[in-house]
Amino acid sequence: MHNIKKIWKSVIELICVILLLSACNRGEQRQGQVNESEPAQSGVQHVYCLVEEYELPDWEASVRQLVGDANFTIQDVMVYNNGALQWVVVFNDTMDTVTEAYIQLLSVETKEWKLIPTRSGFEKDGTSYSGIGAVFTSLEGDLYCFVHTEDGETKLATLDTEGVCEILGDADELESYLQQLGNGHILVDLSGKIYVYQNAGYPGANGTTASVTVYDESLQREGAETISGWMHGMVQAEADTEPYWYGIDDNGQTGVYQLFDDKALMSGPEGLAAREYIASYTPDGYLCLSDASALWVVSETGYQRVLSWQEKGYYWDGLYGMTSGTDGTTYLLGDLDGKRILVSLTFTKEKPAIEKQEVVIALATQNTALNDVVAEFNRKNNKYMVRVMLPEGAENHTLSDNIFERQAEFRDKIKLELSAGRGPDILGDDVVLNPEDFVNNGYLEMLQIQQFYPEQQLGAVFESGLIENEYYGIPYDFTLDFAAYRSEDMEGLTRLTMEELMEWVRQSDAKALQKDLSGKEIVVNYALSDDTNTDYIDWENKVSHLTEEPFLRVLEFAKEYAGDGAKKDLSQNEYFAIGYTTIPMYELRELKDLYDELEGDVQVLGYPRKEGMGCYVNARVLYVSSQSESKEGAMEFLKYFISEQAQTNYATHDFFKDVSNSGGFFTGSPAHFPVNRIALEALIQHEIKRDKKNGYEAGDGTFVYIVPPYTDEQLEAFRLLIENAKPISRDVDPIRGIVYEELEPYFKGNVSAEQAAEKLDNRIQLFLDESS
Repeated sequence: MHNIKKIWKSVIELICVILLLSACNRGEQRQGQVNESEPAQSGVQHVYCLVEEYELPDWEASVRQLVGDANFTIQDVMVYNNGALQWVVVFNDTMDTVTEAYIQLLSVETKEWKLIPTRSGFEKDGTSYSGIGAVFTSLEGDLYCFVHTEDGETKLATLDTEGVCEILGDADELESYLQQLGNGHILVDLSGKIYVYQNAGYPGANGTTASVTVYDESLQREGAETISGWMHGMVQAEADTEPYWYGIDDNGQTGVYQLFDDKALMSGPEGLAAREYIASYTPDGYLCLSDASALWVVSETGYQRVLSWQEKGYYWDGLYGMTSGTDGTTYLLGDLDGKRILVSLTFTKEKPAIEKQEVVIALATQNTALNDVVAEFNRKNNKYMVRVMLPEGAENHTLSDNIFERQAEFRDKIKLELSAGRGPDILGDDVVLNPEDFVNNGYLEMLQIQQFYPEQQLGAVFESGLIENEYYGIPYDFTLDFAAYRSEDMEGLTRLTMEELMEWVRQSDAKALQKDLSGKEIVVNYALSDDTNTDYIDWENKVSHLTEEPFLRVLEFAKEYAGDGAKKDLSQNEYFAIGYTTIPMYELRELKDLYDELEGDVQVLGYPRKEGMGCYVNARVLYVSSQSESKEGAMEFLKYFISEQAQTNYATHDFFKDVSNSGGFFTGSPAHFPVNRIALEALIQHEIKRDKKNGYEAGDGTFVYIVPPYTDEQLEAFRLLIENAKPISRDVDPIRGIVYEELEPYFKGNVSAEQAAEKLDNRIQLFLDESS
């Protein structure tokens, strides 16, 4: 759409190619939808699984209501038969003393988090207790805990969201043994027996063993044995059957085994991630195994892979556990992009009748943050499934790949499909480089903008979807292109024109306008980008004035104050401005760099402009294809994408985590600033919170920042910048190449300013005439 944006995409986004040692290619995995054939089988009939995600209330808000601004950490996350549980450990200001600890319980019935204090005294059945110790689950998902009497005795008890339910018996010896192990695990089977196990060695290594100690229903030690292998956990079908352990056997293979006689229920399945998987029996009798990639159902005769998590939009970072729910379903709890995700699994032998309609988005460059939005939409929407289409190999380029040729071929292919009445449903602006041509050819759908809640979006950014005064595109993020100056140099100004800028620069001690900026770029970005200034080009009346005195003065100034060539290595004090011409600002942390370079003496006026501030937004935009057979689905996804929740998740996505997990060379685009107003403020608060991790505690108890935190002045300047920004002019970008070509001889000293201006004026006037 705009050449500056094309340059940014091609040079800056794709230069983010980082070689890493990690072998987990999560970045590659997130591209599009996995297309599977029939579920993998081994001797069992087809079983299908329906997945429903619970909308979890904000656990952190629940904690903050109780602890305020206190420091806390989350520990020991687990799933139980009515929801999720985690420990909240609260610290003092210096983080060296625990002041309180809570058990935070989620009930799917009430959809609320409850905080149970563990260090406060309580009374049960006429006995006073001083607090609650370790919490663990049964193989049926019930919660158990240790409670301590005021006399120092330990009891075993059951637990729910209201607190301690029933005291079961003396547990001094059991707790003492668990503390002695240090890293032991404890489970209660369906008959009430308690198992404490501890692994020795490393998962999958030769000679790995697990010691298992059994306590009977009356909490008396029954015996201890050692098994060969690494235990992940235990499962049990019925109360009158022996439990099985699951994990990695002494040959490094996954499997499910009788606890004390090495009888294997099964080995495999093939493809299961040995080092990290979970298992549970379901209420209807299925034994399920799950890793981060897939879910299997197991019987004595074999196994079946019932779903791919990626197909369902779940790209798990880790799984906490799986258990039978009180509502007859199976609960699975995991982490996905830093969030707790709780899903229920319902198994059926009847194939689900509802098939989701596919919506295809075509992008020339991968965007892992957008992929996460797609995955979340796919999880939550019952009618549509979105898939991202990329050029071949675009998800994992190496430096030797000819990415630009592949992107060009991809664009040609898409355009050919559209001309034949086919093609993707949604087109990215890195595919639609010239949206005006696509509109003229009838390839883009005109949008009813009120469907997309424009009052919730940043106005200047949203205007980037306008083509010929009609909305065809929906912006989803943006970068900022502006210039900033030292306050002492621009005292009293709130905006400036090009003539004023040239005068201020000449009166200063500056030797160049902006670092690395050529004379040609000064002409375009500082002078011609102002479409309200008719001194150079009258866009409304289609008249060029480039041979007249005002523009000739610009040429002279640009040649004198170009910041490239011999002047590229000046000190910062010798440049008059800092601009984001070549690389637009795309993350808030760059604001700190700006204030640091200008030593806090910052005046953001933007580029010269006769009307308003010359601060411009470069938005990335999605368009709906007029050829789409799923326009309703495309509109539904776009509305979701610019919602407060999706935009917040998108803007705070950890792009560098994707890079570090890519397992090799990684190319792609990070998320930029969100278009949703509330999401933008959420991003600011997210960055402020990151400041608290940007340093260390000094010996005197003070916090020392490695990089100074955001100041109120910086954040206020950023908000002001956003509110005053404008879409970059669509008129200026098409002439950029013409200006560069015709002014090259002048800046090389081969022709005079008048000669260069005359040739440029002729070409620009021809362009204006042809565009009338």
